[in-house]
Amino acid sequence: DVEFPEFVREAALAGAEIILAPTALRSRWGFVANKMIPTRAFENGVFLLYANHAGREGTSEYLGESVIVGPDGAELARAGSGEEVLGARLVSANIERARKTLPYLEIVEQRRQVS
Repeated sequence: DVEFPEFVREAALAGAEIILAPTALRSRWGFVANKMIPTRAFENGVFLLYANHAGREGTSEYLGESVIVGPDGAELARAGSGEEVLGARLVSANIERARKTLPYLEIVEQRRQVS
């Protein structure tokens, strides 16, 4: 469900700083891993760990390309199209820095208080 901005936003507003998103994304949907995941991480100032299924099952080909993205949208680690184990150092100070750069969460909270 990480493809939908509301789910990640609500988790971040509830205090989440790291979001793990296990998925089984097929190859034709590569733009999700390459474009949407960094955007979700950046717009919410969270670390996003996107763990995608890899390889073929029956007639389905899965993308692989699991990725770890920092709260600034920067890619910290990326797998290829096969099975891999990823690791990255998650520095909590980067969350505050990213949220100051793009204060969307603060703006959303302010708007909710007004309404």
